[in-house]
Amino acid sequence: MIRDVLAVVSGSWMTLYEVQICMTRIWGLTRNKTRELLEEMVEIGDCLAETDEKTHELKYHLHPKRVKFWMGLQGCQGIPAGIVEVVAITKSAVASEV
Repeated sequence: MIRDVLAVVSGSWMTLYEVQICMTRIWGLTRNKTRELLEEMVEIGDCLAETDEKTHELKYHLHPKRVKFWMGLQGCQGIPAGIVEVVAITKSAVASEV
């Protein structure tokens, strides 16, 4: 679930807040559950995490070498359109709030 969300913007980073909003809108997951899932992904090496120096927010990005393992040959094309739309709307809405 989270892998698909992060794969949509695989060329950039998503903040914890952005991921939490997407996961709540798409699957109804709580913020705490989303954080737990992200921490597990970082722990197993599927996801990279870093702290933004300016905002001190956690940001997440898919580990490029691990993406092919679970995305298969289709890559991002295999992600449902609804997920792509939610991520795009969330990214643009958060950007306009700043």
